[in-house]
Amino acid sequence: MDIRSQEYKQYVLNTLEEYRNNGKKTVLLFNDAYYPIIDGVVTVMHNFALSLMQHVNVIACVPAHNNDIVLQKYLVIGCKSTYYKFVNYDLAHPFGDKRFVKLMQQVKADYVHIHSPFTMGKFAVKYARKHNLPAVATFHSQFKRDFLRSTHSRLLTAILLSGVMRIFNSVQCVYTMHAYSKQTLISYGYKGEVKLLPNATSFTYPQNPQELIDNINAKYNLQGKQNVLLFVGRLTKLKNIFFIMDVLSELKKRDFPFHMVYVGDGPDGDELKKKANKLGLDNNITFAGKISDKTMLQAFYLRSDLFVFPSNYDVSSIVQIEAASQKLCGLYLKGSVTSCTVTDNETGFLCEENVEQYADKIVEILSDKDNLNRVRQGAFERLYITWQQVADKTYEDYLNLLPPKRK
Repeated sequence: MDIRSQEYKQYVLNTLEEYRNNGKKTVLLFNDAYYPIIDGVVTVMHNFALSLMQHVNVIACVPAHNNDIVLQKYLVIGCKSTYYKFVNYDLAHPFGDKRFVKLMQQVKADYVHIHSPFTMGKFAVKYARKHNLPAVATFHSQFKRDFLRSTHSRLLTAILLSGVMRIFNSVQCVYTMHAYSKQTLISYGYKGEVKLLPNATSFTYPQNPQELIDNINAKYNLQGKQNVLLFVGRLTKLKNIFFIMDVLSELKKRDFPFHMVYVGDGPDGDELKKKANKLGLDNNITFAGKISDKTMLQAFYLRSDLFVFPSNYDVSSIVQIEAASQKLCGLYLKGSVTSCTVTDNETGFLCEENVEQYADKIVEILSDKDNLNRVRQGAFERLYITWQQVADKTYEDYLNLLPPKRK
């Protein structure tokens, strides 16, 4: 819906009126990205918002892509933005959008929760101060690493990181996923309270797993395929997808039977397919593309024997938890952030970032099905957590927050 239209304005005002009269408290969620531009933080915030609605009114304050906003079950208030194609992101302009500012003046909120520390984060901090609202934030990303890779300048990285930390140090508490990301946050200069809150999934284990497996077998010609390996995520070099391809080539040389499924798309997808063809792996690989259908993605997890995710980039990957929800365990790199929640040979498997050793580990894992099934069950019991559990815990925390003391 066009945020400039009278229809959209009336929709927002009507929903705000409903929120004021339903007896629930209201939480504002701020993020610097939003549909149709999708990244991990957008996915996290969206699923969190849907589950949080069990307890409170939820308003997401986000950039509108080309002045268009994607409506949800929760209220979405969009602001003007500029789209930068080379990074596939919108830069929000909340302070310069008079319509957005006027709509925000009509909001009666109780809590502010910031999911990114850029222009929307800055607006959120000022809004919370002006209205004397308690504010928290979630630390999702390794900003220093991302800034350095983008700018190739330690000075610019330090300046950008300083701006980010001003946002985090302005709130009463910061949530992050695990001990590693907590250490990263503190190393950036955060001085306040940190609470651990893992990412989660809305997936549940189905009552009809074999039916879903049969359907995905038929659709993608996976009947009879042995040792199905699965990767889910953006097809980008950052996620070590070419390392996987080298491992597959090594498995092929050993005549080890396998079939690889890549689920996802991304900027390096075409190059990856060319490499598969060059290595003679076309018949061993299925490129399923981006899968938006939840049931179909669930079926891929169910059908697969091992989740391969050798990423050194991700901080906390939702696909790791989705896999665990379907009793699928993964093979990760030792020392990677995503491996820090995994206990080797109990809830998953760990290996060095070495092609031959990674191939060795796959052969070892898939040659002992009894042990593999034990570890799969361990992943399900100890790594799987739902968004509703996360939302319930956060809501309890909200209730204990007090408005900041005026200086």
